[in-house]
Amino acid sequence: MTALNLAVCLRRQNRFEEAERLYRKTLHDWSAEHSAADLTTLDIRYELAETMRQQENYVGAESELRDVLAIASRVYSPGHPNTLIIRHGLATVLKSSGRLDDANAEFREVLRLKRERFGADHPLSKATEAELDP
Repeated sequence: MTALNLAVCLRRQNRFEEAERLYRKTLHDWSAEHSAADLTTLDIRYELAETMRQQENYVGAESELRDVLAIASRVYSPGHPNTLIIRHGLATVLKSSGRLDDANAEFREVLRLKRERFGADHPLSKATEAELDP
């Protein structure tokens, strides 16, 4: 998946419009042969949503993440590590868009699930805990 790696590099260089175009093309090409529930399909869509968030397209990012979250929750489970990453991304979008109450509610649920799965002292749990507004 050279195109996916290139898109990640572009996003890390803050070349968001180029990255978004490449994520969309990669998703289109990948989806021709893989299901919507394929792990790579979900990863591409997550990365696309992150790129939209970084461009302050919060509506688009939230919509994409909610779609991906619905699939991941059904296919993998609500407590699966990949599902938790998606939920954390959704909470970040909500926070970035100024919807702090919604973001905190989502972060609290992600934290609960991470503590349940990994324990309260795990770095992933601590990272989510740090995201909560006091």
